[in-house]
Amino acid sequence: MEMGCKERKTTTKKKTTTERTAWLSQLLGSEFFGACEEHKEMRKCEINTYCVDCQSCLCPHCLAPHRAHRILQIRRYVYQDVVRILDMQRLLDCSKVQPYTVNSAKVVLLNPRKQSKPSKPNLGVPVCEVCRRSIADPNRYCSIACKTSGSWQSEDALVAVDDAESSESESFLPHLTSDVGSSSSSSPPGSLGAGKDWNPDSPARSRRTRSRKGIPRRAPLS
Repeated sequence: MEMGCKERKTTTKKKTTTERTAWLSQLLGSEFFGACEEHKEMRKCEINTYCVDCQSCLCPHCLAPHRAHRILQIRRYVYQDVVRILDMQRLLDCSKVQPYTVNSAKVVLLNPRKQSKPSKPNLGVPVCEVCRRSIADPNRYCSIACKTSGSWQSEDALVAVDDAESSESESFLPHLTSDVGSSSSSSPPGSLGAGKDWNPDSPARSRRTRSRKGIPRRAPLS
């Protein structure tokens, strides 16, 4: 896996769909939360960030040369790789993708959740249009991978990535510098959601409010 940063050449030629979605394909095909080969002798060397500009996976010790680049922090939820919607939305339209809540943050899955064996969803339960895994209304996809499964879908979902590349001053690092060492790398894999069932965010159900019972009072003595 490439650790270095490629120097990007400026060009006026319009990028092809493959070029525009290369960073996304690399992200979805990468494995995270293993030890960084370059810094494996150091503490907190878990690979838990991704540089969009260099298309490389990084550990906290690799971040210094990438401070002017667009960085995504990868988190863990029930042994699955997720990203914050707030971060991913700057690069990709995350609408209609099933959201989850991790430590008060809304996240989405990078890839469909793993299953030990195929399961058939119950009749009437909404399912992902691509992999048929169960989701909650009004969503249509279970993960980023399913939403962008076709090349034309990837192109349509991209949020002006070329425009973002021209703005070198905007970086995702301000929140990463405080999060990256605490939420993912210092916790064992899966700790953010381990032991919990998959509970997709869905519209809140109305609850019946019970009237409070009055305080019993004695009848006055006659």
